Amino acid sequence: AVVGSGPAGLGAAYYLRTMGYHVDVFEEKPLPGGVMRYGIPAYRLPDSAIDKDINFIKKIGVNILTNKRVGRDITMDEVEKKYDAVFLGTGFFKARNLDFPGSDHKDVMAAMDFLPQVRDYERGVLKLEDINIKEHILVIGGGDVAFDVARSATRLQILKYGKASVKLTSLENWDELPASDDEVMEGVDEGIQFFCGNGPQEVILDKGQIKGVRMYKCLCLTDQDGRFNPQFDKECVIDIPTEQVFLSIGQMPDYDYIPENLKSRMTFTRGKIVSDLYGQVKGLEWLFVGGDIMRGPDLISGVADGHRAAQGIDDYLYKKAKVKEVSAYMQELRKSVKDNTPELTHKQKSR
Repeated sequence: AVVGSGPAGLGAAYYLRTMGYHVDVFEEKPLPGGVMRYGIPAYRLPDSAIDKDINFIKKIGVNILTNKRVGRDITMDEVEKKYDAVFLGTGFFKARNLDFPGSDHKDVMAAMDFLPQVRDYERGVLKLEDINIKEHILVIGGGDVAFDVARSATRLQILKYGKASVKLTSLENWDELPASDDEVMEGVDEGIQFFCGNGPQEVILDKGQIKGVRMYKCLCLTDQDGRFNPQFDKECVIDIPTEQVFLSIGQMPDYDYIPENLKSRMTFTRGKIVSDLYGQVKGLEWLFVGGDIMRGPDLISGVADGHRAAQGIDDYLYKKAKVKEVSAYMQELRKSVKDNTPELTHKQKSR
C-alpha cells in the first residue's frame, strides 16, 4: 500500500510495480498527483504533463484509489493487516500560521488553501466568483510558494478586475530571498511590489474589514546559536495597505491518520519521521516513508525517496519470504523425519 499520490508515493508505486508487486495507492483528493496537482501553478506544471506520467503508471498496473483517505475511509490498522508493506508519502499540505492580532480574519488565507482553488479554477471545477480574491493583496513569505501565490493572485486579479495589485513582504532582505532567482525575476516582470526585510505584527482592521498590515523592520533572523529567532526594530514601523492577506510561511505534515499506538513507536525530528536510508521506520519493519515527511519539501528528492523505498521494501519482503520458505522447509523436514521413523513399542519407550 502507498499512502499519498504525490511525487514520493507515485515514485514508490512505479518502481514497486516494475518489480512485480501489486500496488494500491490511497489518495484523499479527487485527482492523483499531490502537490504537483494541487500546489504548483498550472503555468509551471500543467495537468497534461502530470496526466501523461500518471496514465503511464496506471497502464503498467498500479491501482490508484482517489477520494480515499487513510484514517477516514480505511484505518491504518486495516492497511497494516491487508498489505505486506506500507509506504507513507503524504507530504506537507498543512499550512503553518502566524499568531498575531487579526491573523484569524476570514480574509487571511494560507497558501495551501488558496493554490488548490486556483488549480480547480483552471480545470473548470470552480468559477472565478467561487474564489475569494480581493483587489489589493499582500503575500507574507519569501519562498517559491509565496511567489506561486503572488503570481497566481496577479492572474486572477487581472481576470476579475482588469488590473493587478499584489504586494509581497518577507523577513529576508531583497538579496536574501529564499525563492529561486527565476521566480523573483518573473515576479518583478509581472508587477509584484516588494517590501522585504519586514515582519508582520498586526492586521489593521476598520469596521471588520482589513485595511492593512503593520510591520516591524527585521534586524536578524537567527540568534547566536543559529536558531530561527527573528528580532525586530519596534521603532521602525511600516503599515502596508491591503484588503487581503495570504500567508506563505511554510507547510507542515498532517499525521492525524496515524493512530497513537503507531506514533508512540515512531521517532520525529522537527515534524519529520526518522527512518533509515531506504525509508524504513525503526521498530516498524513493514512501514516505510519518503518525501516531505522524511526530508522536507523537495519534489525531485521525493521521487528519489520513492525509488529507494521500493528497493527497501523489496529487500524486506524478500527476506521475509525467505524466512517463511525456510520455516516451511523445516516443518516439511520434521514431518518427513517423523513419518519415516518407525513407532517405538511401549517396551522400547520404557527402556
